[in-house]
Amino acid sequence: RAQKLALPQDLWRRLMILHSYVIVKRLVKSGDHHTAALMLLRVAKNIQQFPAHVVPILTSAVIECHRSKLSTDAYQYACTLMRPEHRPQVADQYKKKIENIVRKPVTDDSKEASEATSGCMYCGFIILESQLDCPNCK
Repeated sequence: RAQKLALPQDLWRRLMILHSYVIVKRLVKSGDHHTAALMLLRVAKNIQQFPAHVVPILTSAVIECHRSKLSTDAYQYACTLMRPEHRPQVADQYKKKIENIVRKPVTDDSKEASEATSGCMYCGFIILESQLDCPNCK
């Protein structure tokens, strides 16, 4: 900061993803499950940055997405958790709930909570509010 150097884009992105992971606990405590689910989805999309925490992050993402009525995302990550490489590591208290989510595939007519959109601050391209990068001006 003293030298007024800009953070490299890659480092900035990684810090934002880490920050998203850290604030989830506070959001859940305050009862804001929808925002917590969006932050966990952001982290889950970049799960390769947390190789030691894959199962706990995906489990939290499934539970919060289910609470927030984001059933498509909950189903997608629940299926990932039930793969043979992750299944033994899933906590017993959540295993039954996740199995039930996988057994009931998402129907097209189910109404999901939609995420708000806004314009990119640089080019005005419409993106999801939780999205870090604009695909138009990246």
